[in-house]
Order: sequence, then structure tokens, then C-alpha cells
Amino acid sequence: MLDIGVFQRRFVSLLQRLTKNRIDEDHCTDVFVKLFETYASPERSYHTMSHIVDCLELFDSVYRNAEQPDE
Repeated sequence: MLDIGVFQRRFVSLLQRLTKNRIDEDHCTDVFVKLFETYASPERSYHTMSHIVDCLELFDSVYRNAEQPDE
């Protein structure tokens, strides 16, 4: 089951890390909300939030082996 709060915190943290904190937390949260609303829309059939979470879980399983995981 998708825990939106966990996913949002992870997204905000990653976006701030990738932008070297040039984007404040509130703006990162706004971006997450817009993305979440888009990916959760009923007309989406494949690239849904569930699919994105599946991809992230797969990434998590190999993250430690990556030389530059944020690229």
C-alpha cells in the first residue's frame, strides 16, 4: 500500500538534494502535489503512482551498488 506521506518526504528530500537546496521545501511540496495529482488521475493506465513506487522500490534494491545514484 502506498504511504503518500513517506513518498512525499522522499520526493521533497531528493529534489532539495538534487538542486542543492535552491528550491525551498514548500515549493518542492507543491511540485509533489501537482505530480501526484497528475499521476493519480483516472485516465492514466500505466505510469500511475503505483508504477512509480514499483520503480523506486526496484531502485532501492540496487541503490548501494550505484556509483552515482542521484544521476
